[in-house]
Amino acid sequence: MKSLQKSTRGLLLYILGLLIMAYLAIGSVWADLEAIQFDAAIIPKATFDGLRCPILLTKAADDVFAVYLENGKDTVDDRPIRVTYTEGSVIFIHEHTERIPVEVGETKRVEYPITWLDAAWGRFILVKVYIFADYPFPASYTNCGIWMIPISFLNGYQLLVTLLASSAALLLGGGYTWVRAKQPLNHEDTQFSRAMLAQLFMLGVSLAFALLGNWLVGGLSLLVSLLLSLTILNRFWR
Repeated sequence: MKSLQKSTRGLLLYILGLLIMAYLAIGSVWADLEAIQFDAAIIPKATFDGLRCPILLTKAADDVFAVYLENGKDTVDDRPIRVTYTEGSVIFIHEHTERIPVEVGETKRVEYPITWLDAAWGRFILVKVYIFADYPFPASYTNCGIWMIPISFLNGYQLLVTLLASSAALLLGGGYTWVRAKQPLNHEDTQFSRAMLAQLFMLGVSLAFALLGNWLVGGLSLLVSLLLSLTILNRFWR
């Protein structure tokens, strides 16, 4: 009986760790999906990888997102750039159109301040950057979504680290407790542990790509994780 209680407690802790990972992955993917639809009147074919956004923002502290402009020309590059981001909604927006001279071989960082009040629907700050064409370089764009969580005791970075650390601690502690309580593992327990490790792997892939801004791989991995969850429930809790 005591062994059963320990294994149940360990499994619940492990599942809670997985749920925290899923929570972060879903929120990050959702934010980037919303950003794709933001200010979508003009979408050039080319993209550029020069936008850096925080993952999370809270009420505790303001933050910035940054645009990195790199000059690949033989002369000064001062192409106009247009930066738009939400101002509490997708209707009222911040808009900056400016020329920022970048010397040959130089990379320039331009920062834009954001606060929790900029979040549309009280949830996401959506950002789009458009760089105008200048032969031989075509027009290009990029976007990102910043997830706003309405708490006041941690800033975005602190909250992200806390959630990741909590998830890791729950997974390690829960997994260790479950394995110790189940010793020696029978065939059914071994199969179940492998399935839960596969679930951890898929959520880890989803979270990693979501935090890197790759919503497509992150979203597909989340879908695989959901299907795997249904398979585990059908296989082991019938």
